[in-house]
Amino acid sequence: MNTHGHDFPRIPNGRLISLSVLVLLVCLFYTYAAAYVAPYSGVEVSGDLIVEALDPCAADAAWCEANQGTLQLGDQLLTIGDLTYAESLRDRSRVPFAGYKPGDRVPITFRRAGEERTVYWRMLGPTPVSRIRRLVRSVLTYAPFWLAGTLILLFLRPRDRRWRLLVLFSYTTAIWLAAGIYSNLRVAYASPVQHALAWLLAPVYLHLHLAVPSPLLRRYQRRLLLPLYAIAAILAGLELFQALPRTAFYLGLLAAFLGSLGVLVFRLLTSPSAADRVATRLMLVGIGLALGPGIMLAVIPAFLGAAEPRGLVLNVVTFAIPLLPLFYIYALYKRRLGTLEFRVNRLLSTYSFASLYVTTFILIFLCGSWWIRLPDNLVAFSLTVSTVFVVAALPLRTRFQRLINRLAYGTEHDPD
Repeated sequence: MNTHGHDFPRIPNGRLISLSVLVLLVCLFYTYAAAYVAPYSGVEVSGDLIVEALDPCAADAAWCEANQGTLQLGDQLLTIGDLTYAESLRDRSRVPFAGYKPGDRVPITFRRAGEERTVYWRMLGPTPVSRIRRLVRSVLTYAPFWLAGTLILLFLRPRDRRWRLLVLFSYTTAIWLAAGIYSNLRVAYASPVQHALAWLLAPVYLHLHLAVPSPLLRRYQRRLLLPLYAIAAILAGLELFQALPRTAFYLGLLAAFLGSLGVLVFRLLTSPSAADRVATRLMLVGIGLALGPGIMLAVIPAFLGAAEPRGLVLNVVTFAIPLLPLFYIYALYKRRLGTLEFRVNRLLSTYSFASLYVTTFILIFLCGSWWIRLPDNLVAFSLTVSTVFVVAALPLRTRFQRLINRLAYGTEHDPD
């Protein structure tokens, strides 16, 4: 029985395709800006102008030699050409290193260990590897949510409130990720747009989780959600004009994610419907599997005192993030998949297992490498860990499949 209201009036597929293409064009615009408009300085800085990464010397030996002994990781940049640190905080549309061409020498003042220094940094310019890296990382970050939104938009039925909210959830998240993945580059007004969208995520996420898998607080939803949407729209507008504190948008993100988790946990503990509990459980598992690997790789090495593998964290997050929209679609529409349900179940469990297994391997290898200093011991450790993981993969994969089946069906199920 449909518990989400009647279907919306039939919308021509042409309009739906136009909406999907429009969202994709917005996302591709930010991909293009990051890959073809933003400067390639050879140094990656955060929004606070702290040096986070330096291109490897393999990119250009002459460039590397020219910049030898200048910037290091953790340096706080105070000026980049005519851009000052204070001006960069006041106006987040100012692009660091803008106006400089490959080979130009950029005067930079920075602080290291409480001491201010001035150096000339030689611009690297784009290389095939750096451009491809920006293109691939940008597209892979938002593509899962755009694809999920498009699949829901064109193929899932009924086109009811649940359908509309899932599309809004997927497309809003896709645009936020597209603007945010390289917002530190500040091209195309990406930073203010990312901050504005963070506020809009809060009412969208809360509305979705109050409406699915079945309506919660139906009598009070309008009184609760209308003010939330209005406040979020006002705050988003203020962010576009950069009228709020630079870190205020984190409150919107916290409201979106913690509020959604709170609603899901409340459903899990109080819902009288077994079907709702199963769907809620799968949604929570999707959140954990999508965000957990990145959090583990960021937190555990830092807790143990090892260097944070920033590049690995980004790669693992990019690999794991598709699990979130996929689990949501499976949780809410698995009964409508027919004979495809078990194949989707197998696909999700295999993907999830691969994500967790790779994350666990990376964590053990990183921590072991940090503790073991001698090269000979490190080689033996690497061979041992690799062998153990290869041998244990198949039996652990079978146990993980049983766990996913138990979550999806409430009991062990063999689709064969």
